[in-house]
Amino acid sequence: MTRPATGMGSIDWLAPILYGSGFFLLGLYIHLAYYPIGNVGVETDFYGHVAPAARALSAGQFSVHDFPYKGPLHPLLLAGFHEIFDDWYRAGVLISLLSAVVTLLLVYRLSLRHFGRRVAAAATLSLSLLYPFFVDAHKATTDHLFLMLSVMCIGLLATPTIRPPRVFVAGMIGALAFLTKYYGAILLVGAGAALLFAGASAERWCERWRGLGLFALGFLLIGAPWFWACWKQTGQLLWTQNLQNLGVAFYGSRLDPDDPARAVSSVTALVFQDPLRFLQEYARKLFAHRLLDVRHLMGPLAGLLSLLGLARLLLLGATRPQRVLLVFGAAYASLMAVWFYLPRFFTFLAVVYYMLAFSLFRVPRSARTVDRPSANSVTRGRWREDLGCRLRQLLGWRMGKLPPLGTLLLGASLVLIAWQNVAWTLQVERVNYQDRPLYIIPAADSLRSAADAQLEPPPALISRRPHLAFLSGLRHQRFPEAPLTYEELLTRAQQAGARHLAYGIGEFGDHPELAYLAALDSLPGIRELYRSAKIRIFEIPQQLDLSTLTGGEEILRTRLRIREAERGEDAAELLSEHVQLSALHLQCEQYERGVAAALQGLRRAPEVPQAAATARALHRLREVLALNYICLNRPEEAIATLEANLTESTPAAEGQNATTHEILGLQYLDLGRIEQAREQLQAALEGYRRLGDAARSRSIQARLDSLRLAARTPAEARRP
Repeated sequence: MTRPATGMGSIDWLAPILYGSGFFLLGLYIHLAYYPIGNVGVETDFYGHVAPAARALSAGQFSVHDFPYKGPLHPLLLAGFHEIFDDWYRAGVLISLLSAVVTLLLVYRLSLRHFGRRVAAAATLSLSLLYPFFVDAHKATTDHLFLMLSVMCIGLLATPTIRPPRVFVAGMIGALAFLTKYYGAILLVGAGAALLFAGASAERWCERWRGLGLFALGFLLIGAPWFWACWKQTGQLLWTQNLQNLGVAFYGSRLDPDDPARAVSSVTALVFQDPLRFLQEYARKLFAHRLLDVRHLMGPLAGLLSLLGLARLLLLGATRPQRVLLVFGAAYASLMAVWFYLPRFFTFLAVVYYMLAFSLFRVPRSARTVDRPSANSVTRGRWREDLGCRLRQLLGWRMGKLPPLGTLLLGASLVLIAWQNVAWTLQVERVNYQDRPLYIIPAADSLRSAADAQLEPPPALISRRPHLAFLSGLRHQRFPEAPLTYEELLTRAQQAGARHLAYGIGEFGDHPELAYLAALDSLPGIRELYRSAKIRIFEIPQQLDLSTLTGGEEILRTRLRIREAERGEDAAELLSEHVQLSALHLQCEQYERGVAAALQGLRRAPEVPQAAATARALHRLREVLALNYICLNRPEEAIATLEANLTESTPAAEGQNATTHEILGLQYLDLGRIEQAREQLQAALEGYRRLGDAARSRSIQARLDSLRLAARTPAEARRP
């Protein structure tokens, strides 16, 4: 077996610490200079679940339901750091940066002990430049804390023999990783496999089982308080909503995480919901995730080198610590196949990949002095040892003839991998820089001053992402996933105690069907609290009478179209939308609003319409305005409006005069002005006849006949 030297010189302490310090300062500078509140990626989890849980802990409130997807360790640390730095997001960033630096030191030490100094330096440098590692290091995320604890746990187990004290401590640290992210349970599985099967054949099975028992004891010792709290509050040893997400990931729309009757309650239920489909999907993901590792995490070169490094290690023979590392990597890759793929979820595998990739160029110290295989080794069935001895002899001879070859190849690979990692990191940073939600800062200041966050519980804010709600001291309520009418949305808002609704870029992208909410303030009782180019905030009254909002959704959509038309130059389109809006108010018996909408359109109309379409829209707008006046019992204003239509001499308006004459005639008839009514109805009849509208002509003729009969004297009535 290949056994690198384990001695550590001063350079092995000083260089990693200096490099880690530079890494920390660079990440802190990027945070302070460019990302005061982060971005819209991993920060969604931070502002939505982690930070609110930490804030509740700081206030002395504890509930298991505050931790639906992750354990309590990160919020506990966050609450402590916040007491020092008085900024929730900055406290989260410092936790990430410190965890990232410690991870780099641990990776260097682990690689140095079991693969040598050159592999350690190359693996550590490559990991630090890997874009999920570097970018998330200056963000408030739980990923780096979990990665640090995982590498620490594996480092304690990666020893030439099973050492009970280290195994016990490793179990405790594994529990801390589990209490950071629940898929830290993989460490328990990996530790069991490593302790039972990664040791030398000389290890007694009683020692292996004792080691596993010590690891489990340490794990339970740290995890027991959390399991007890879950049992006390929920009746379950572990309460989490991750299973529902897994169910939707495997079975799609067949499972609804919001429907308790169809929710996944256990891993067994997840598997046996449809066992065949589960196995097919699992096998597909297991293979697809490795391809995604190459495409989106490591790159082709690092992927190929890690595969060759794994083959070399298996053929030449691996030490027990190296086998422990491989077992944990296999366990992580196998069990994470049940999860959806994000590169940051698989940064742990990058540690293993880089160690394997650069170990390909390491020259084993024993390569020149290894014993030749015995003549009867093959007959004894020791073909693997025979092949390994011959490969070590060949490799040792080649490297002995060309000593710089291994170093040159390692250096060239490191340069290419580092170049690719830097390019990917810069690309991601550019995109993140462009997507910074800095517009949330002034919006949060305005909302904080207007909202009463001291209420218990604080009011809720409906928005797509939780940043604004947390920074304003409010509770966050997500937009429902399914498209809703405005009545359903406002009903849910009242049920959730939501007093505000934010609508901006995120909602336009994720919920285009709710675009009409940009005009929400047109509804009675709802007012606009804050407006900017990227976000608008509305205040929802605590007692909102939804019965007064009849037709509101179409009204909102029409107002939105009016705002879009105002930015253009098409007067006809603008007037047509005002006609639609006034007519909608008329249908909903909101006559005052109908009058206001029509008058607003008239103020924006050109004094002398040039286009025929504009003249027709203006003519129709006056008609709708007159109808609203009539319903408000304001006949004189209605008559004046209609007479303005009759003064139009444009050809576009001539065809519409018949309707105007009819409305005027009926209005005069209601006022008892019979002669004027007869005159207008006669003009309407002639207009309808010119238009060829037989039905309307017969209706007007019948009304004129009734007027003539009513006006006849008794003597005239007796004539045959």
